[in-house]
This record gives sequence, C-alpha cells and structure tokens, in this order.
Amino acid sequence: MAESTARKTGEADWQAAAESLAARFGERAAAHDEGDRFVRDNIEALKAAGLSAAGVPAEFGGWGLGPVELGAMLRILGRACGSTALAFSMHTHQVATAAWRWRREGAPMEGLLRRVAAERLILVSSGGSDWLAGSARAERVEGGFRVD
Repeated sequence: MAESTARKTGEADWQAAAESLAARFGERAAAHDEGDRFVRDNIEALKAAGLSAAGVPAEFGGWGLGPVELGAMLRILGRACGSTALAFSMHTHQVATAAWRWRREGAPMEGLLRRVAAERLILVSSGGSDWLAGSARAERVEGGFRVD
C-alpha cells in the first residue's frame, strides 16, 4: 500500500488546502443556498487546488489520501458549505472506490486514476448503480417508514 498523504506530503498540506478553501466557501454558502445554485465555483476551486486528486494513489500522481483522511477533508469543507461537501463527496467516493479496487482486486483502474490526477477530472455517479448490493429495508409503519 502506498504511503498516505499524512506521511508523504504532511498532514498540514491537505488540511491547510481544505481549510483555506473552506473559508472562501463559507463566505458564499448562503448565496448558493438562497439562489438555489449548484456550487460550481467551489468545485472548480477544489480542482484548481488539486484536491480532486486527493484520493488518487500517490504513485498515479494523486495525494494518496485514504478513507479516514478523505472523511476529515469532507468534514472541513462541510462545516463551511454542506452543498460543496455533499457534491465533492460523490466524486471522492468514486475515486476511493477505484483506488480500493486497484489495490485490493488488481482491477485495471490505473488509467482512470492517472487521468483524474493529471486532468483534474471530477467523477460523477447516478448513485443507483453502486458496486455494492443494498442492505437496507424500508417497512411502511404508521406515520411513515422504518428503515433497517
């Protein structure tokens, strides 16, 4: 397994980048919410800062963050702008899944991961075709549903 960013580039690097961006995102979060606008400018800022490659393994040009570090980064962003953290978490999930599959299954994900890092791509998903089978069950009860 490759070194995590905390060991490779210093934990302060990704934290400082996320905190700096979060300060800017927080200043405009209300305007995005009130205007019912997608946080495109924030996503572009994340790409420009290189954080779109945060979960890409370091050997493919990314930051090499693992799930714990990605979660911490998203919490920093989420405290400032929940919409940005939600949208960006969808990207980081796809990247983390590809990195996990490459590491654990030997899946041919290198090309995708290298492109995410080099081209600062943002991955999207429908959310309906995740690689995991669902395990939740919703049961209608008085007043709504009970979800297990």
